Amino acid sequence: MVRPDDYVDAVGRFKARFPMPPKVTTKDVPSDDGLVVMHTVLATRDDGSNAYGVMWDDLAKPTEGPSAELDATMQRMMAGGKSTLVSSTPITLGRLQGRDITADIDGTSVLRARLFIDGRRRYQVITAVPKTERPNAESFWASFVVE
Repeated sequence: MVRPDDYVDAVGRFKARFPMPPKVTTKDVPSDDGLVVMHTVLATRDDGSNAYGVMWDDLAKPTEGPSAELDATMQRMMAGGKSTLVSSTPITLGRLQGRDITADIDGTSVLRARLFIDGRRRYQVITAVPKTERPNAESFWASFVVE
């Protein structure tokens, strides 16, 4: 059931409830396998202290398996140097395999990402919030559904 405050992406085939109005962007991103179009739906506070986002793309080549692609995506996320991996746990969302990742950002904030693979489609559901506001992100996580 769709609520009036749900963001529904018919092309991306997902819905999520953002705590503030999101902005939608697309960007061509080079990858080892060719160019991919990264779709980003991102909601941030005006002061930049909180970020809630869903990114999705269609991989240029079929994956060798969801597990390998999830691991590679996690490694690329951590390679930026701003975050330190705290935990990575296999999860599922319905029939989709995924990873639930928690990382520390400079000792003050928490990055949490849930990554899912649906065939060639990759979803990255991300929050970055101060440690004191971590519980507020739970409703966002609970609202994400792939349709």
